[in-house]
Amino acid sequence: MILVTEMVGDIRSLMPLGMVTLLAYMIMDLFHGAPVYEAMLEQLLPDKAQEEGELTLIEIPVSEKIAGKQVHELHLPQDILITTQMRSGKSYTVNGATRLYLGDSIFVVVKESEIGRGQGYSFVKERFSEMFFYY
Repeated sequence: MILVTEMVGDIRSLMPLGMVTLLAYMIMDLFHGAPVYEAMLEQLLPDKAQEEGELTLIEIPVSEKIAGKQVHELHLPQDILITTQMRSGKSYTVNGATRLYLGDSIFVVVKESEIGRGQGYSFVKERFSEMFFYY
């Protein structure tokens, strides 16, 4: 309010501006409108991306089974992506030549639809136990 008063130099325009703003919010609620920027983003996104579902990020400690290997040697399924490697509190972007070390953590992106309803972390553990986890 102070900024509006500063810009116009008079407090008389404050009440009409407040009324117009309130009216705009009421009309938006009445017609169940979406926020402008979210609606614009939905229009920009391709339909295929919306069909594939949400993605989730899971942190996994590097086990002895994959320690010392490069990411390209893991032969990951097509729907799994390792994005980040954490070592000594610092994060590094992962590529195929990145070498994984024992004690590091990696962040894996997985589709939530692949995880399953209510199964969560156990899905990744079961599906990739030969690569990521101890027996």
